[in-house]
Amino acid sequence: MNINKEHSPAWVKITIWITIFAFVFAFIAVGFLQVITSIKSNSSSSSSSTSSSSTTTSAAQQISTVNSQYQTSAVSSEALVKKEPKNKTQVASLAGLYSQWGTALLQISNSTEAQTQAAEKLQTANKYWKQAYDLDPNDKEVAGDYATSLYYVGDTQGAIKVAQEVVKKNPKYATVWYNLGIYQSATNKSEAIKSLENAIKYETDATQKKSAQEALASLKKSSN
Repeated sequence: MNINKEHSPAWVKITIWITIFAFVFAFIAVGFLQVITSIKSNSSSSSSSTSSSSTTTSAAQQISTVNSQYQTSAVSSEALVKKEPKNKTQVASLAGLYSQWGTALLQISNSTEAQTQAAEKLQTANKYWKQAYDLDPNDKEVAGDYATSLYYVGDTQGAIKVAQEVVKKNPKYATVWYNLGIYQSATNKSEAIKSLENAIKYETDATQKKSAQEALASLKKSSN
């Protein structure tokens, strides 16, 4: 629900959904991991070695494919930003590109190298989101994306602070109310519940509202 489909980049949709699914299915995932570990322990060493080699090769191919999709566009966009560093639209576009790049690499979960590269791309994205935000802190969409970027580089408190500023100026901005609830959920569930309730209150899209309601229900359940 949390994404304004008309304005927010694809990476934000993907990353927030990752957060939701991770939150809802965390305990189930642990159970599956235990089963998988048990199965692997009973496999022959040669089979395990072959599987590991195949997985590594597959991951390397995926990394190469993802990088080839974004590298050229990133170079071109960076040249434009270097030429016009105060062009908010150009800077935000480059930030979104690196965010999508990092998120795509993040999906390659069986590779440490992919995760390392993903972190680097998301850090770069955060740098450009900050640059765009500094150019116009009152642009609610840029500010919202900057908050999400902070969250995905590990600065949860920074993400909360920026998101709170956005909803203070734009109290009916359901997208950022939802995101704020996600950011707060790990450390302040009572505030997270309030944020999600506001997201539901102000959301006008039925599908998005339903997603917020499901996230709120999951959060309340975990609080009991």
